[in-house]
Amino acid sequence: RLSSRLVASPATRTALGEVLARRVPLVHPGGAWAGAVPGKDPVDVTVDAVVSLDRSYLCVQGPPGAGKTYTAAKCISALVAKRRRVGVMAVSHRAITHLMLKALETVAEDSSAGGAGASGCKALKLGGPSGDLRELEAACSRDPQLAARVLRGASAIGEEGLPDDELIVGGTAWAFASDALQAQLDVLF
Repeated sequence: RLSSRLVASPATRTALGEVLARRVPLVHPGGAWAGAVPGKDPVDVTVDAVVSLDRSYLCVQGPPGAGKTYTAAKCISALVAKRRRVGVMAVSHRAITHLMLKALETVAEDSSAGGAGASGCKALKLGGPSGDLRELEAACSRDPQLAARVLRGASAIGEEGLPDDELIVGGTAWAFASDALQAQLDVLF
């Protein structure tokens, strides 16, 4: 029912509806994403596209070692620099924490280099092993403006929702299906 409603109602476009309808990714301004740009760094092109997505999606794929995590971390850093809330989702908590760690490291590097890093960015990890918090705090120690916390699950968020500065949120699909996270994210990885 949900997928039929999303495809049938283009006035209420969502990224999920765009995927289900097999539409070309849309960026703002300009419409359809053109893809790779000859002579330009593919990571920079991807970051530009992700930051410009207009209720759309962008799939990134490649074999191990191709740079998917690096590219995602650069995208997340650019998004949080614009104060956009990013969800990090995967099947395993290890994969979620890994991307969150790389993203926090990239935010710290971009901030210290005078780039697009986000001051006052906090991360929230939903569920997973207790060691996740130690790892996330270690990544945050590189920049005093960064912080992290771990909650047992999305139901612990409460009625007040997420704090404005909690810009990186990691969890499984189960966590993001929670009512507490509905309409809380700008982008989902």
